[in-house]
Amino acid sequence: MTPAPEPVSEGRRPPAPGGLRLVQGLVNSIDIESGKDEVTTPSELERWLLDRDLLRGPAALTIADVAAVVRLRESLRLLLLANNGDEIDAAAEGEARRVLDDVAVAGGVQVRFEREAAVRYEVTVGGVAGAMGRIVVAAAVAMGDGTWTRLKACRDDTCRWAFFDQSKNHSGAWCDMRVCGSRNKMRTYRSRKRAAPG
Repeated sequence: MTPAPEPVSEGRRPPAPGGLRLVQGLVNSIDIESGKDEVTTPSELERWLLDRDLLRGPAALTIADVAAVVRLRESLRLLLLANNGDEIDAAAEGEARRVLDDVAVAGGVQVRFEREAAVRYEVTVGGVAGAMGRIVVAAAVAMGDGTWTRLKACRDDTCRWAFFDQSKNHSGAWCDMRVCGSRNKMRTYRSRKRAAPG
């Protein structure tokens, strides 16, 4: 399964490597700032999944499938905000992790132990449940290999775009320093200026 390349707007960072690109692609299937959402209807969701080879042919998707995928998307976004140092309510973070657990169970995700201490995840269910299971497997593999913490959601609350932090010290905070970073620095500057005496 080869993830479809995700568009990268000018100035934004390169896409995440390997299977993490699926997670990044799902989180970025909505542009919060513009409101453009790629998976608002069953037919849009079907196209999105087929384009990423996550469905084995056309399927009869429902609004409930769309709601389930959006729930997974926003749970992943919350965990990526935590990767970026945002203070996340413990109950909300726990619920986000439970969503991933539930998706893994519904997708029939199984662990296979192979030679030389290798572990392989297998999705045993088809349809949307299996497609979502493959996205959760990509997250699990990244958590195991240490790349998960580099996938973050932009700290700008009008953006929240998922980006892969390639900085040596994991210090990236914004998906695009020229846009979101500058915008936040300007807000901080104005706030300090208003708070300054005189």
